Amino acid sequence: MSYLPNKEVFPLTCKTDFFNVLPKANAIKSILELDQATLGDNKMFVLFGDWGSGKSTVLKHIQAAFDGDKTQKYKTVFFEAWEHEKDIDITKSLFDL
Repeated sequence: MSYLPNKEVFPLTCKTDFFNVLPKANAIKSILELDQATLGDNKMFVLFGDWGSGKSTVLKHIQAAFDGDKTQKYKTVFFEAWEHEKDIDITKSLFDL
């Protein structure tokens, strides 16, 4: 029996996508890229899910794709909410980035 390493696998590829998150990540990325008129002035995209559901992996894949594309109009900020769970005002912690 082989176990997966307890660390992130990047860059995420078809060979390293052990939990099938690439289709989700690519779908979200496509929505952000292609539907800018519908999104209008929205400045934030948030992904909710249970612990271990792959949120961080999805968002980091999208972030890497956008940060690597200099024509992209999005600037990404990755916020680990769990690192700030004891903060009095988590919103202020987000804007301190």
